Amino acid sequence: MRGLFRSVPSILAAVLSIGLAVTASGAVLQITGDPGVEVSVNDTPRGRLPLGDPLVLEPGIHVVEARLAGAFDFRREIEIVSAEDVVLLRLDMIPLSRRDAVTYSLLLAGTGQRYVGRDKFGWMLTAGEVGGFLTALLSEMKMQ
Repeated sequence: MRGLFRSVPSILAAVLSIGLAVTASGAVLQITGDPGVEVSVNDTPRGRLPLGDPLVLEPGIHVVEARLAGAFDFRREIEIVSAEDVVLLRLDMIPLSRRDAVTYSLLLAGTGQRYVGRDKFGWMLTAGEVGGFLTALLSEMKMQ
């Protein structure tokens, strides 16, 4: 029961912000989900969740994308029919599998790290493996 009372202020804030955004020109898109998820709409970054205010969009087709390290990327097209629409979108990010990351790393060093969102470290491992392979190949070519 206490959990319900703790969430009441955030629910009231969301309802109030949607009400304020409805008075603006355009439809309202309220996005919720795990904190820290990076959100973009139509290739324009909109920030990390939780977003301060709902987004106001024109009618039409819009592409919502989200990224979170250690989770699959999210991409969805939504259609807004009229300027009076209120669209609620919950982003439930699906975690990546460690087994898949290990499998990818066995194929080429660093791909597993990039798979789970550690891009810089992954590229360093890949560069090391490719550099070692090229060195060995060139050495073999000189010996013949």
